Amino acid sequence: RELPPLPAHRHRHGRQPLGVVYRCGRDGTVAAFDAGYTIPNGFAISRAGDRLYVADSPERVVYVYELAVTGSGRGVRGARRAWLRVSADHGYPDGMTVDAEDHLWIAFYEGGCVRRYDPDGVLVRTIELPAGRVTACAFGEGGSTVLYATSATRERTCRMVQWFRGERGGALFALPLA
Repeated sequence: RELPPLPAHRHRHGRQPLGVVYRCGRDGTVAAFDAGYTIPNGFAISRAGDRLYVADSPERVVYVYELAVTGSGRGVRGARRAWLRVSADHGYPDGMTVDAEDHLWIAFYEGGCVRRYDPDGVLVRTIELPAGRVTACAFGEGGSTVLYATSATRERTCRMVQWFRGERGGALFALPLA
């Protein structure tokens, strides 16, 4: 479908909806299928492959698309809908992953944690981390018994200074879940 033209460029901390979500086809083609995001982030697909989750981090919203299998792969069945709205005191939804029970884990930048939500968007679990800027989470080989999470450093502060202050930016955490 035809996408609206993008507004004039602003820096990444702006609130202009410059972000576009693209789809890669099996034949190698790349096409935009939705626009209007500030910063599209943290893509994750449900276990059954019937849902695509996308966070708009600055807006603190996680959207969901319903997916359908077509002859050429998976297609979007309708418009995105807001699946989760995050309060300002929780930070920004960032990287995401889905576990074996189809629950969505979200890393919270400036929230210092990862949170687990059931398929209806109900918060099930929070794991606090000794880092404020948690950026991504993923499961390692062998399933969902260990969740790995990464953190970021502040842009203008020395990484070692941050580490000794206890901020733990630039770290990789292994979180046993069993």
